[in-house]
Amino acid sequence: MSKIGFWNFAKKQPHKLALVDPFGNEWTREKLHDLSNQIVHSLRSLGMKRGDSIAVVLPNCAEYYAINLACTQAGFYMVPINWHLAGPEIAYILSDSEAKVFFGSNENEDISKACTIAAKQANFSKTHSISLGFLENFTNFEDFVENQSIEVPEERSPGSVMNYTSGTTGRPKGVKRELVNGDPDEIASLFAMFLGLFGIEPEKDNVHICTSPLYH
Repeated sequence: MSKIGFWNFAKKQPHKLALVDPFGNEWTREKLHDLSNQIVHSLRSLGMKRGDSIAVVLPNCAEYYAINLACTQAGFYMVPINWHLAGPEIAYILSDSEAKVFFGSNENEDISKACTIAAKQANFSKTHSISLGFLENFTNFEDFVENQSIEVPEERSPGSVMNYTSGTTGRPKGVKRELVNGDPDEIASLFAMFLGLFGIEPEKDNVHICTSPLYH
């Protein structure tokens, strides 16, 4: 199977543009790759192992992609949470998903309040609560990754996303699929095959504009 996952592309063409964030900042493959590696090392320093979950309440941002890439290469489950939810609703998902680390944001007053309440109700410590921007009793994201190695982590394995249902008929329910074994780049190739059905091929300078929340 061909290796057409992000990490292989980043190795081949590190200085190629990977994404442009909502503020207009350009991120190269190398920059995104290095940050995702730092996140893996930092999460493992907190005791996370394959099969563990992290939860995120973040706006569309480059860090969201970096966290996703970290989970996808380290065998973690990433639990994206709707940032329109109230604090107690987020706290329920944090507990139900058995998330070990919580990433929050101070994007606006409502999100800040919800993240702070959720972390407190779900009994998350400051070391395991990471924030983009300042949040009380959270560790700042920059401090979280500071001094961590940018080297590719050892024992790489595919992770997955654990989405939660809308909960229209009761509590939201997590959809947790069994993790697969293999090379993360090779597993990523399977997703590329789906895009190929629509004529979207890797390394053809395609551009995707994401107008919906990344948690969706």
